[in-house]
Amino acid sequence: MTMTSAFSSNDAEVIERPIDPITDGQLIQEIWNEARCVECSTWIKENNFKRVCLQFPDNLIAFSIEITQKLSQLVDSEVFVLGDTSYGSCCIDEIAAAHIDADAIIHFGHACLSRVSRLPVHYVFPNFPIEPEVLLDEILKLDIDSSAEILVFCDVGYHYSLDSIRSVFESRPQIKIAELAVSSDPDILGYNLNSIQLENILTCIYIGKDDQSFFNLNVSLPEKTWYLYDLSSSHQTGNLKKIDPFTTNWMKRRYYYIEKCKDAQSLGIVVATLTAKGYLDVVKHIQNLAKIRGVRPYLISVGKVNPAKLANFLDIDCFVLIGCPENRLITSRDFYKPLLSTFEVEVALNPAWRQQMPERYFVEFKEVLPNGKLFREIGDVLEEESDVSLVSGKVRLTNLTDSTNDLEDGSGRALMKRNNLELMHMDSSSTFQNRSWTGLDPDLGKSSPTKIVDGRSGIAMKYDEKSE
Repeated sequence: MTMTSAFSSNDAEVIERPIDPITDGQLIQEIWNEARCVECSTWIKENNFKRVCLQFPDNLIAFSIEITQKLSQLVDSEVFVLGDTSYGSCCIDEIAAAHIDADAIIHFGHACLSRVSRLPVHYVFPNFPIEPEVLLDEILKLDIDSSAEILVFCDVGYHYSLDSIRSVFESRPQIKIAELAVSSDPDILGYNLNSIQLENILTCIYIGKDDQSFFNLNVSLPEKTWYLYDLSSSHQTGNLKKIDPFTTNWMKRRYYYIEKCKDAQSLGIVVATLTAKGYLDVVKHIQNLAKIRGVRPYLISVGKVNPAKLANFLDIDCFVLIGCPENRLITSRDFYKPLLSTFEVEVALNPAWRQQMPERYFVEFKEVLPNGKLFREIGDVLEEESDVSLVSGKVRLTNLTDSTNDLEDGSGRALMKRNNLELMHMDSSSTFQNRSWTGLDPDLGKSSPTKIVDGRSGIAMKYDEKSE
């Protein structure tokens, strides 16, 4: 039997996997020092917090004991460590903190800065080194108009260096800096623009790695010319590199998934957040879109999503992920069925987008809601029309149905009108109950307990068999 990379990896991959050259000593200095310790203890004392949770990503969990002990010596509060996060480590895990009735969270490492509504949060970002003078020289070498306005975005790892960057750039007023939205609602993906007019900006620069954070900003402002200033590269040159993600194969694959969603008869709505504002409204919106198109929606809530978990739902044609914009699952190719973003499902199922595509790619799920940049009223686009699948080449019926005319049969199951005015049941549970395969042990709980006996012992080449 052939094993896939979704469940295991071969020996060659383990041997050839690159090793992070950063040592433990360097890593702890980037995230924790005397100044960070004073900063955190002062925040706890000033707000009189009694139960504080410390949230670490996986690569920093080894330092949690040292940091917890040091912090506990300075404050008269109970300090806990969140050993595992419900979803992504970049998001504030209010659900896990609520299990111990915490009244505050200190988040360490990279953060997406998604807004939270229940607990106060203090961020401790890594502190990456940067030479602002060198960056300014690189910017001045660009082949652009010297008077043109430039907007600079910094990764959270350069948050502590913003003052030095700002002081060096004071002589160049045409270079604007986007502030991180640490304690306020962001204007765009975790940043405050401070009244910066985007229409006047033609060039954007991102200081950080070529990762999901940079990709989200890049596709959110596609009309700008983007440059990446990556100081983590192997050569440490930091030269500005021009990047356009819309020419990549990844973007082509996303549009292919949109077509697959149009062909789907069932849609799994995977909820990968329980704290982000508006996620329940998005769930209802997608359920309504699916019902209008005659697609069966299934609501799925799991912990950390992976290919093995979603592979259990064989009857679902594609999935939509509702979660953090920096969730890297969307970029994964290991899933057996297409995993789409809310943007892609909106374009696929909303008939208002049938004749055109949006001018940009939206990564925040709230943009499909009213007052969002991607929201479009379905309006009167409910007449039956035929469509041609770009995947199979076959003609498909859109099955548009007015959701306001749905009926109930008294059992909680929705009844939708077919084309010939007949009624059809939309009962998701009955779909799984009618399957021929119902699990590994369908008689679980019906048989008597088995007697416990001694098993085999020894080594693999020669077991000692036990006989009764």
